[in-house]
Amino acid sequence: MDLDESSELLTFHEAISNLVESEEKLVEEHKAIIEADQHLLSEEELLLQYVEDPDHDIEQYVTHMEKIVSKKLERLTQFKGQSDLITFFLYNFLWTSFIYTSYPKFPVSDNLRC
Repeated sequence: MDLDESSELLTFHEAISNLVESEEKLVEEHKAIIEADQHLLSEEELLLQYVEDPDHDIEQYVTHMEKIVSKKLERLTQFKGQSDLITFFLYNFLWTSFIYTSYPKFPVSDNLRC
């Protein structure tokens, strides 16, 4: 194995390591979102109980509901962005790996002019 191949192999292993680390972060973020959603679900249940009271204030209900929905959308949008980024890197990684392993390397002459 020459120096170029050794360097490419190291880069390949670094890419795998980064991909695994990103996957682990994504899973942890997903768990955090589920926990937060459970808390927000409890808030929503209380809010629904409140709105069933004939003396409820509809403005207060709507304001609180909008805050809950905004929190959910913000978290899910951020999570979707992380997921999309990992998908992009995964496809790029797989394509690069396919090309790297599928095609033989040809020696290139220093005298080659294009």
